[in-house]
Amino acid sequence: MILILKGISKKDTISHLIKSGIAQYSFDLRPRSLNFTQAKNIEMIIDHYSDLYKFSLLFENEKEFMIQEIFKPFKHRANVFLEFTGTTPLDELDSYGFAFYWHYHDKEKINNIKNLKNLKRIVFRQKDLEDLNSRGELFGFFQLFSDFFEIIEFEVQLDWKSELILSALDAFNILILSYEVDASVEKSYQQPETDLISSYIDNLKTYLNKKDDK
Repeated sequence: MILILKGISKKDTISHLIKSGIAQYSFDLRPRSLNFTQAKNIEMIIDHYSDLYKFSLLFENEKEFMIQEIFKPFKHRANVFLEFTGTTPLDELDSYGFAFYWHYHDKEKINNIKNLKNLKRIVFRQKDLEDLNSRGELFGFFQLFSDFFEIIEFEVQLDWKSELILSALDAFNILILSYEVDASVEKSYQQPETDLISSYIDNLKTYLNKKDDK
């Protein structure tokens, strides 16, 4: 299982979580986000940790020239990826020419995925999957992606305090789970409570290990 923490803005956050087993960190470049951090800070953190982790830069409905400018220092690093939420069409994101992660929304036709060259991962929110599961539509929803299981990674972005849908992970071999820093795990603005985050991650690992032992 690959674990990701999103929305970090400080180098110390990573150092305090170094034993947690987190494999990837994401930086938020959405100007209105409470987790927003400047590109120069991101570059400093990535330079410090070099190739120890994977990283992604999260944008939402941003202009291409801004994305290209911010990504310029990282485009030759094999461990740094673009990540997109929002409604920018998939074919436009693909045209930027870099491997990217995409947060699923139902305005985009799933059939368009087959024409993409650079889509590496699709991210689903736990809340959306729970809504589908409650209506008995979760299995059918994932069947729509069955042609892409071998070529695209699938990630579920978890809620800190919600139960995980194990049936989705088992049925579709989803191996990437993520959390996003928010008020649930912050002492104050952009001050994550790393001990609490570690506790959540430890509980998640215990939960998954018990499932595997059954």
